Amino acid sequence: MCLGCTFLGGSLLGPATARAGGEYEEARLNAGKNARDLAVSSQIEALLLKKEREVEGRRRAGIALIETYLREHPNTPETAELLFQLAELRWEQSKADFLAQMSGYNAALDRCAKEKEAGDKSKTASEPEGPRLEGSAANKNTSKSKKAPGETFEPVRCKVPDAPQLDLATSQVLYRRLLDDHPRFRKIDAVLYLYGFSLRQDGKADESLAQFKRIIEEHPRSRFRPDAWMAVAEARFYSDSDYKGALAGYEEVLKFPDSPLYDLALFKTAWCFWKLGESDMAARRFKEVLDLGQVKAGARADQLTEAGRKRLAELKDEALDYLVQIFTEDEKKGAKDAYEFLSSIGGASYSRKVIARLADTFFAQSRYDRAIEAARFLIELDPLDPDAPERQRQVALAYREKDDNKSAVRELRKLADTYLDGGEWAKGQSKDTVAKTRQMVATLLRDQAKNLHADAQHVEIYQKKIDLERYGRAAEAYAFYLAKFPDDPSAVEVSYLLGDIHFLKTRDNEKAGDAYLFVGRSKPVGKLHKDALLNAITAFERERQEKRPQLQGVPAAQTLLPSDKKMGEAIDLYATLFPTDPEIAGILYKNGELFYDAGDYDEATKRFGLIVEKYPKSPAAQDAGNKILESLNKAKDYENVESWARR
Repeated sequence: MCLGCTFLGGSLLGPATARAGGEYEEARLNAGKNARDLAVSSQIEALLLKKEREVEGRRRAGIALIETYLREHPNTPETAELLFQLAELRWEQSKADFLAQMSGYNAALDRCAKEKEAGDKSKTASEPEGPRLEGSAANKNTSKSKKAPGETFEPVRCKVPDAPQLDLATSQVLYRRLLDDHPRFRKIDAVLYLYGFSLRQDGKADESLAQFKRIIEEHPRSRFRPDAWMAVAEARFYSDSDYKGALAGYEEVLKFPDSPLYDLALFKTAWCFWKLGESDMAARRFKEVLDLGQVKAGARADQLTEAGRKRLAELKDEALDYLVQIFTEDEKKGAKDAYEFLSSIGGASYSRKVIARLADTFFAQSRYDRAIEAARFLIELDPLDPDAPERQRQVALAYREKDDNKSAVRELRKLADTYLDGGEWAKGQSKDTVAKTRQMVATLLRDQAKNLHADAQHVEIYQKKIDLERYGRAAEAYAFYLAKFPDDPSAVEVSYLLGDIHFLKTRDNEKAGDAYLFVGRSKPVGKLHKDALLNAITAFERERQEKRPQLQGVPAAQTLLPSDKKMGEAIDLYATLFPTDPEIAGILYKNGELFYDAGDYDEATKRFGLIVEKYPKSPAAQDAGNKILESLNKAKDYENVESWARR
């Protein structure tokens, strides 16, 4: 009876070396970190557990059967094969135990994360700093979420168990026995590989490397040679910092283009060239990495799987990062030089992506002048590119980081003038792209204006005097934003802030009144409306007081200013929105007199009539009634004189 044949050809094991170790074993073990993290129904969960128990039962039965056979038949022609299969089964059992332990470990981590999240929610986040509302509205802008004096937040403490480790000791004993007792076993190269892999899992790097070197030296036709060379090259690279030797090892792997390790080895040769100071060669090799998998028909089987595509994408992304790093290290070469070099080696299709990453890297490194240069170069390459607004944004932000606010404002205005609806760029983009760009520009303009306002306030506090130039820049930025985005959700608040600057700082009363009136006209009515309308009335009244000397000797009918009509609108809005205010009758009477004196009797009668009808108990009601009759007489509206006289 050939007991070994039961296992070698049956469904219990499958291909021997495809499971115990190999190129993807680490990936499968890493997948265990997320073991059973799927939302499935209880029925499916029960079915999965049942299948797992069945597989584990068959595996344990297989282990017991082989061990029994080996005890009863210690030295047969099948011994080596059975030892190999037993090591495989032991490996699989160790991995199953590891994944089960990892599932419990992940559950413990999840519990701790949820407890920590619950604790974090009890803390109050601080509000972002920005320009303050001033005047009467300031008191209504205080934060409601404050920690009580002496209150402390207790940190969340959750004990996490030690992470489980894969224990391959039982398989290692069997592999060692095969190497010692059956050196001519037909799969001895696989034994060396699996033994070396298991030793590496245990952190025994030198012992592991010795097994891989034996494959290279003793088995010239082994299919594990690319894996062995990869292990040797990695040791030279990381442990010895021998980049020349590592390069030679990776080049050996490249002799096996069908190996799943080919892509990584190509990437690592580029890294070695870079470490050796050969930047041009490194860039060429990184470009070759970016070329991988371009032709689907020529792709390897592992590149076509979902996991393979993901690994290749990650490798390409890393290659792109290193390619960018090569260019950032040379201070003499700019974005144009990088573009021309890539074009010269057939990498024109990647050039925009590289320059974009280059601009981002310069910005992250606070090398703002080079970031501006790279971003502008990208815009020049294709002004109609969908990402052009993002690059213009980067230019503006770089100037802001340099504390060059004038240039930042200039570049932001260029962004708004170039990339909003109706422009050449917008005509060639999707509606969604244009809408997102519009929102991005609105946010940038608003934030920049608020930053300028906050800066002016801080300087005023420090210097104890108003810096009219700084407040003027903030007002100009607010006005530009409102001209571009009058319907933006933040426009009401921005207009109020603009009113504050003109009302309290620059004393430009008509502009202040206009800004506050914008708030008063907006819908829905919010917390700023009342103060905005009162401030608008006051601002327009100030405007009239300032212009009064200029009106002396002017006929009464010509003394009504444009701001007077706007003040009348503000008063009408206030009376409509806030009719219970006890001061409203006096405000209406004063405004009625203004129109009466200017000879606009219709507007005067309108305001006096409102007092009589809505506020008959007001002290101003009787005088308002008399003014109505006088206004109608002066207007020669005798029919309405009689009507009002009867009331």
